Amino acid sequence: MGDSGTTLPLRDESTPIGRATGSLRLSADDTLPGLAATFTYREGRLFLRDEGGASGVFVRLAAPAILGESDDFSIGDKLLRFLGKVPATPPATSGSTRLLGSARSGNGPLLRLQVMHLGGIPGRVFAKPGPIRIGRALGEILFADDPFVSARHCEIDLDPAGAILRDLGSSNGTFLRLPKGGERELRPGDTIRLGRNVFRLE
Repeated sequence: MGDSGTTLPLRDESTPIGRATGSLRLSADDTLPGLAATFTYREGRLFLRDEGGASGVFVRLAAPAILGESDDFSIGDKLLRFLGKVPATPPATSGSTRLLGSARSGNGPLLRLQVMHLGGIPGRVFAKPGPIRIGRALGEILFADDPFVSARHCEIDLDPAGAILRDLGSSNGTFLRLPKGGERELRPGDTIRLGRNVFRLE
């Protein structure tokens, strides 16, 4: 998102990165913990490990990915959390009386997404049948106020394991959060997000 900036060499076998700790310090970013992540070379391969900070480590999707309940992903300046499925259930009754409630669209399960605001404050929850397309101008969930979200950015659909997240060719990408303490192998061209900083592995 934006112009290319500083090149940060990874010269050591292990390179920590964070706001206050490590050989790569991003002291101006108050969304980063003291130690956010560590780059590690092992047997000629580069790995990225999340160090358990509250803001997390995100990697840009190169292919569709499975979302489990409570997984976070980022598009533009928005952070979204997958809250799981609302199962399809027959209408609830009390004796012979059908219980009042809002009408549902569709007969299948619904997918629940929540907007997470700065500071970890939970925001609006969406519950819709899949596929749910998300964008700035086209889709079932729109973020017209975010210039970094593409008109047609990504989609979420039902999957037996939870949901599947796909980028729809967006300009700035869809970023999936690594599990806390998790690790992922990186390849040239991979893009990662730490706090407000976006890096591309060259």
